[in-house]
Amino acid sequence: MKNSVRLAVYLIAALLVLTLAGTTLAGTSGSEADPDDVYWQAVPDAPDSVYALIEYNGNLIVAGRFITAGGMTVNNIASWDGSAWYAIGTGFNNQVKALTIYEGELVAGGFFTSAGAVSCNHVAKWVDTLAAWQPLGAGVSNAAYALEVFQGELIVGGDGGVAAWNGSSFHSLGSDGPANQVRALEVYEGDLVAGGWFTVGLDLETLNHVARWDGAVWHQLDYDSPWGAYGTNNVVLALKEVHGELWVGGDFSSAGGFSCVGIARYNFEHWYSLGSGIDWGTVFSIGDYNGDAIVGGYFLTA
Repeated sequence: MKNSVRLAVYLIAALLVLTLAGTTLAGTSGSEADPDDVYWQAVPDAPDSVYALIEYNGNLIVAGRFITAGGMTVNNIASWDGSAWYAIGTGFNNQVKALTIYEGELVAGGFFTSAGAVSCNHVAKWVDTLAAWQPLGAGVSNAAYALEVFQGELIVGGDGGVAAWNGSSFHSLGSDGPANQVRALEVYEGDLVAGGWFTVGLDLETLNHVARWDGAVWHQLDYDSPWGAYGTNNVVLALKEVHGELWVGGDFSSAGGFSCVGIARYNFEHWYSLGSGIDWGTVFSIGDYNGDAIVGGYFLTA
């Protein structure tokens, strides 16, 4: 069914929370709500331009490109406890693109190079016992867009390709990884999958915007498909495992050689379209809720 509501969630102007049975996920009650209602409710005094969300220690962590939240200076990252906004340390000197939890600690990645007086090149962790942001070694040399945990290591994807943090230092994942910007990471069927602007690996092997690391070598995602290796014909911006398949979103019009506008799914053997895809817009994010896939981006119909 066509949906004529424009979705533009890449830059969120007002943070929303889902309300279920009269109680918002932020914890405020809706006294007059029907118990069967499901609706959206704005979070008061939310920041602009939100790029990443995660739950940490019972609070909602919100990150992106903003200076204030709830009337206070927070510098690109803030915490919402259900009723009020709080700064997380000094915040960062530039935008935050990704959040994850690694070894129980909150990790942020983005364009930033410092948190207050602390130098942290594009990736940092929040240490509760110090109530401060701390660098992960020397960080990475270019902006970070995606974070994932794979085989006990923190994986960082960004303008410099892919790097792995083992708890004490960063190292590369092979010598044949994506040679350009990585925008999305996901673990699928025991492999690490990366999506982005790249078309080749560092060894010049064709990767076509989506690649997988099997622990030893990088391959184009569909390199062993009986139907041939194609990847996508343009940038991949989102990856998510849904019902045992890998969903791939971005700004492309074909995947695996088939017409798949903006979104497709893959199961390590076949590519499949999802209906007619979207209307030549772009998919920026894929999530899941109650067993359904949720797709966000910039498009009019799907």
